[in-house]
Amino acid sequence: MSYEKLLLTAREQGDLRFQQKGLGKRERKFVDNEINTSLLTGEGIGKKSLIPSRSKESESELGFMTEFFYKLQASNKSLKEQIQDALVQAGAKEPEVKGMENVRPRSRDEGGSEPSLDEKASELFKEESFKNNFNMILDKYPGVSRYELLRIIDGESGMDPTAQNTKSKAAGLFQFKPEVAAELGFTTEEIKTMPASEQLLVYERYLDKWDYDGSYSLGILQAAPSKRNASPNTIIYKKGSDAYNAAQNKINRAYGVKKRHGVTSATTTKGRDTVSRRKVPGIVEQAKLVRKRKIGGTKQIDQMTNLMTGESKERKRKETKEKERFYDAEGNLTRKTKDKKGKQKDIRKSANTVTKIKINKRTGKVKTKTRKRRGQKVGDFLASIVGK
Repeated sequence: MSYEKLLLTAREQGDLRFQQKGLGKRERKFVDNEINTSLLTGEGIGKKSLIPSRSKESESELGFMTEFFYKLQASNKSLKEQIQDALVQAGAKEPEVKGMENVRPRSRDEGGSEPSLDEKASELFKEESFKNNFNMILDKYPGVSRYELLRIIDGESGMDPTAQNTKSKAAGLFQFKPEVAAELGFTTEEIKTMPASEQLLVYERYLDKWDYDGSYSLGILQAAPSKRNASPNTIIYKKGSDAYNAAQNKINRAYGVKKRHGVTSATTTKGRDTVSRRKVPGIVEQAKLVRKRKIGGTKQIDQMTNLMTGESKERKRKETKEKERFYDAEGNLTRKTKDKKGKQKDIRKSANTVTKIKINKRTGKVKTKTRKRRGQKVGDFLASIVGK
């Protein structure tokens, strides 16, 4: 065994192992029983390392990391010049940015919304006639921008030509109410079944009806057409009123803004009952009753009414039971569910049929049964003919 290996430090031994495996720049070969007198005296270790240091590529006094940084900066600069040359060849102009003068948030009119209006309207623009009628409206009313018209369609119907409000019966891309549709010579059912391109022509007729010239926002014509020529100082909805809060909340909801105006909530407790109420004008109204019973634990009743559609839901919950009932805008029961001890029932009612679904949560079995809806009861029939 060589004494030289005993005198090397751990760092030098590791570097030597790298060299012996061919990983270093120079290999140091050892011969058995070889003795280096300089190592025995310590002169070799103190004055010169056995491991050759990294040779400098230049005579610069800068350190290795500084030199590497400059090389990286130079490569990045050359890459930037290549990109600029490609932009010039393509005919594009590079924007001049000094500080933050040119930095500003993209407006919705520039397609900066998420998801963008162009993406949401892509299905509509696949129809060539829709594209032609859309551009015709923009040409006819120069004051209307592309994204202003798309905002109206998105806010009213979510880009759905068949959309219909169950409460107001407004239908179509622009949500024409029955009375407005009648003034234009149509019914809401006819509008709802029209292609999107034809609904644009109906909207053009609506704009002409109010002598629209593109000098003011389409939003005013949608919300309050009678105020279209009013003074800018005219108050349409008094700020803070229920009508103002409801209109503002609907607009925020349509544009994905979370803020809500005029939200009220209250909680009262009497005996074992606690009642909580919450109302968001124009959006939803909620009520909750929590009753602490002496026997059987807690009973909870939740009620919610959608103020936009008029539909409502009621849920009753106990420790092991839960019932739900759903009603349409006219108060008719459309669905009810019951969940008890691992078994669930779901009854759905339509105009002509009743569907019963039974689910066993333990076994996973599902049974479905559909029947025709029964006619009027005798008592209801007699009540309907009284006085005739």
